[in-house]
Formats: sequence, structure tokens, C-alpha cells
Amino acid sequence: MDPYGPIRVPTDTYRPLRTLTESYRALETPIDLALSGGVVVVMAVVVVVVLLVVVVVAAVMVDVVVVVVMVVVMVVVVFMVVFQVVMAVMVVVVVVVVMVVVLVVVVLVVVVVVVVMVLVVVVVAMVVDVVVVFVGVFVVVMVVVVLLVMVVVMLVLIVALVFKVVCVCNGRCGGGGGGYCGGWRSQG
Repeated sequence: MDPYGPIRVPTDTYRPLRTLTESYRALETPIDLALSGGVVVVMAVVVVVVLLVVVVVAAVMVDVVVVVVMVVVMVVVVFMVVFQVVMAVMVVVVVVVVMVVVLVVVVLVVVVVVVVMVLVVVVVAMVVDVVVVFVGVFVVVMVVVVLLVMVVVMLVLIVALVFKVVCVCNGRCGGGGGGYCGGWRSQG
């Protein structure tokens, strides 16, 4: 037991604390409002900044996409132009090659035709020469044969005539009655 009894604190001892508490309670709502407003403002600023960043990033991305698309379009256009040029060059080359091949074939055909014609002319000339020579030889042989036949006939006629003359002569010179020559009696 406390010999002095319970300690009694004067009532006014807690007044400043109560006053401060009451003042805080009195200011609690405005402070909360202010803090809430500040938080809202900060959040709004953050949202605006984030939106700005998103817009800037989106704009940059759109620009990048547009640039990429333009580059792709330019590459495709360049590729198409190069492809068309290459195709035109290939067509020209193919046409030139075909024309050269056709020209070579025509020249070869002309050369072959000329060679064949020359050979035909030579062969025909040789055949004609052979035929002419053969005909000439045949004609010469025939002429010689005819001449020989004529010579033989002439000789036969001459012999017959001589024989007849001799027989006639013998008949006249044989003594009056006519002569005989191989069974033929001469008519003196």
C-alpha cells in the first residue's frame, strides 16, 4: 500500500494532449481529402505520363513499322524491276540465240543443198559422159561392123564376079562347047 494514497493527476494535466488530439481529429477529414487528392493527382500524372510514353512508343513503333513497310515495298519494287530486266535480258538472249541457231541451220541447209546440187551435177555429168562415151563407142562399133559387112559383101561380090569371069573365060577358051564351073554351064 502506498502510504500517500493513490496519486491524483490534475484534470488539466491531459488538456494539451486532448487538444492536440481534437485538433488532429478536426483536421483528419481535410488531411485525408488532401492526401486523397494528392494521390489522385499523382496517379493522374502517372497515367498521363504512361499514356504519353505509350503514345510516343506507339508513334515510334508506327514509324518503324511504316519505315519497315516502305523498305519492304522498295525492296519488292526493286526486285520486280530487276526481275523484269533479267527476264527482258533473258528473252533478248534467247531470241538472239534462237536467231543465231536458225541462221546457222539455214546456212548449213544452204551449204548442204549446194553441195548436193554440185554432186548431182557432177554425177549427172559423169553419167552423161559415160552414156555419151558408150553411145559413141556403140556407134563406132556399129559403123565398123557395117563397114566390115560392106567390105565382106564387096569382097564376096568381087570374088563371085571374078569367079564368074574366070569360069566364062574358061568356057570360051575350052574348045567350043562352053565350059562348066561348079555345075553351071556358061552361055558362050
